[in-house]
Amino acid sequence: MEINTQIRLSSSSYVLYLLLLLQSRSASSGDWKAAQRYDEADLEETPLEFRTNSTLGSKAVSLVRFFHIEGSFAGGIYIYFDSDFYYSIENCIPRTKLPANISSTTDKIWKVSLNRTSENVTLQIDCDQANVVTISMSDTTCSLNGWSTIWSRKIARFYFVSPTDTATVYYRPSLQGDAAANWTAVDLKIDLQTTPLEIKTNVTTSTSEGSSVIVIFYTSQRKSAGGITIQLTSPPKYMIRSCTSYIDFPTVLPTAGEKVWRITKTNGTDIRLQIRCNGLEMVNVIPSNSTCSDGGWSEIWRKDIEIFRFSFKDTASEFYRPYIIPGPCSGLKAEWTRNETTRIVTSTPFPVDPDTVIPVTCSNSDFYNKGSQEVVCITGTEFGYIDEPKCVERVPEACSGLKTEWTDQLTTAAKFPVPSGTVVEVTCSRPGHINTGAGKVKCVTGTRFTFTSEPSCYPLVLQVLVLILEYREVQYWCTNYSVLVRQTEVALRSKR
Repeated sequence: MEINTQIRLSSSSYVLYLLLLLQSRSASSGDWKAAQRYDEADLEETPLEFRTNSTLGSKAVSLVRFFHIEGSFAGGIYIYFDSDFYYSIENCIPRTKLPANISSTTDKIWKVSLNRTSENVTLQIDCDQANVVTISMSDTTCSLNGWSTIWSRKIARFYFVSPTDTATVYYRPSLQGDAAANWTAVDLKIDLQTTPLEIKTNVTTSTSEGSSVIVIFYTSQRKSAGGITIQLTSPPKYMIRSCTSYIDFPTVLPTAGEKVWRITKTNGTDIRLQIRCNGLEMVNVIPSNSTCSDGGWSEIWRKDIEIFRFSFKDTASEFYRPYIIPGPCSGLKAEWTRNETTRIVTSTPFPVDPDTVIPVTCSNSDFYNKGSQEVVCITGTEFGYIDEPKCVERVPEACSGLKTEWTDQLTTAAKFPVPSGTVVEVTCSRPGHINTGAGKVKCVTGTRFTFTSEPSCYPLVLQVLVLILEYREVQYWCTNYSVLVRQTEVALRSKR
């Protein structure tokens, strides 16, 4: 059953939200859905209702946290499903047993209300229409520190905290007289073993320090089943929860700002995890004792993934959808082939299946492909690549100047640029210096040259001193050699 995601807790923002939702859907291929991490709330105007279906003894937890419009923490509530029902109110009441009048039904509806006056803040929790907690916060009723600062903030947003929250199934604003109001699902459904998950982002590593994709996986019973984090930093990194720490991507990411990430899990004798970005394979790993630093990888990743959530710390994910294998690629993009001079061509015959790697080159030998030499089929005439292929005219190789490390000591009469293969004479630019290396170097390209010995300038006085020392050393050894020869002759004569 698909649950509508169109509820906002503030009636004043409800219509605006619907307009934004319709706009986002119309602009996003139709099958993309917004990646929500939090929702709007005004508990003083409209209470919040949420549903759970966990049983006593399941150790499940429901955790909702509230925030000010500027992001400041504004309180939170825990419901524990242990041997008895417990609750806690952050920065006010520690873990405390709920009264005995809790409904015996498994499917429960909890309601949280807040009443604020100039004198106090009163929080009320109901379960299946029966009041179970009412507290007027004060130094007497709150045994935990910080209640007056935290709970005095105006609540504007909330989220159910992953992965701690394993009990909450749906939520909605508590609309008076509207018992049939649509519920919003906390859990997002996918069978990752058969259907990959695609997530769309629209940030670049150069402008998104700290932006991350954080998706957490669960079993159908909401037991932890791993997760993937993608950090769009420089360099970009990824982490496989319950397996690896943060690792640099082994492949350069596509330069396009808009990226579609595809996460695939394949079950079998071995489990295989793949991450693709715009069709290009970025990660392909088999979790094992050698690839995972976390010893609990097997217990976690061998579970079937049927539920996922975006972490509230996810700041990059915009949309998501299940990946349905599209049709084949029918040919190269029209803009790559329409200009005869700069035409991109391939030796691969079409059609080809999605994920097929296709080599591309320029049809005109006077041009070269400045972008990716290979592209990956997505569907139709849509392809993935790191840099878009583009044919540009070849420029004869030339040297633009001397090596950077030479310029503070060497000079030349040559006028740059000079064609590759040109022999360039170099001399010392400082008076009283002498070049102890090659006086001529040959241009390769850019600032690269070949030489018999690298040119290097030293003060002439220093060179003379070196020569004197070398001469004295030779003279010393010659003198010693003469003495040794005479001593040897004397010794030989005495033996005769």
